[in-house]
Amino acid sequence: MSRTTSTTFREAIYKPETGEVFVLLLTITHADLADPIRLSTDNADEFTIDSVDLRGTESQGYQFLYLPMEIVLPDDSDETISSARISIDNVERSILSAIRALDSAPSITMQVVLASDPDTIEAQFNNFELKDVTADALVISGTLSLGNFLSEPFPGGSMLPSTFPGLF
Repeated sequence: MSRTTSTTFREAIYKPETGEVFVLLLTITHADLADPIRLSTDNADEFTIDSVDLRGTESQGYQFLYLPMEIVLPDDSDETISSARISIDNVERSILSAIRALDSAPSITMQVVLASDPDTIEAQFNNFELKDVTADALVISGTLSLGNFLSEPFPGGSMLPSTFPGLF
């Protein structure tokens, strides 16, 4: 699948060393959440929310709170359904409370931007579900999955005169 990215992004990716900072923006949404939870891997910007000074990333008109996080990408295996793992530092206790209060898996959107141009989305990954959430005093962990595509009907459509009249 091809992806349109900026020249600056491609140059930074292909150089052995670069001054560019790649930032991951994570948005957690659910029908039961009043506002999406927005997190960032970069703390370059300073902003105030409810009279509290915070650090994070301002992108696309939104403020993403900085929290250290780690994403372990899935294995490339033909034998199993792959899923990624995410770990977020449990510094902001309200995030865990909000996730635990949900009755179903929240939706996750990941965006990659450059710190020098945070309003330009270089890559976006949608429709992940956060499942199997565990937490301790230090880390919130969970599984990111795209759902079980093996349960989809196959074939998706039948070549019948009523559905594909041009074939007959």
